[in-house]
Amino acid sequence: MAAAPRTLAFLRRLTGSDLDSDDAWQECCARALRSRSSFDPQRGAFDSWIMRIAFHSYLDQRAAQQRAPQLLGGEDATIGGARFDVPATEEREELEALLRRLKPIEREVLLRFHRDEASVEEIARQLAMPAGTVKSHLHRARARLRTAKRSR
Repeated sequence: MAAAPRTLAFLRRLTGSDLDSDDAWQECCARALRSRSSFDPQRGAFDSWIMRIAFHSYLDQRAAQQRAPQLLGGEDATIGGARFDVPATEEREELEALLRRLKPIEREVLLRFHRDEASVEEIARQLAMPAGTVKSHLHRARARLRTAKRSR
């Protein structure tokens, strides 16, 4: 495929790592193969279509890395070149306890939105419900968390 070198170079710039870019490239190719029927040359160029798939593969890979279990104890961690504080065990336990207080659908919507960085529209599609319902669940989940946090 003529777009392969450009797409792989694009992924290398995004990830900063040959290994990560190879993983994102493999995922990009798999997605392109699965969705090849959606490509319409009347709507745009193949290069644009494959680059969009590559970018989404990179975003999904980055989100998965951020969700991966990390060391506990308030230590610093590095994922994909980004540094962040890992919550201490007590903070994680408190967060898990707060999340357990939510209804399952509220917890699912909240985690998909904040942890997975999915848009309301993506969540609605994934859960087969109207976007307004997703927004309502997200709003109620946040309100319950605020109330639960204040009562602790």
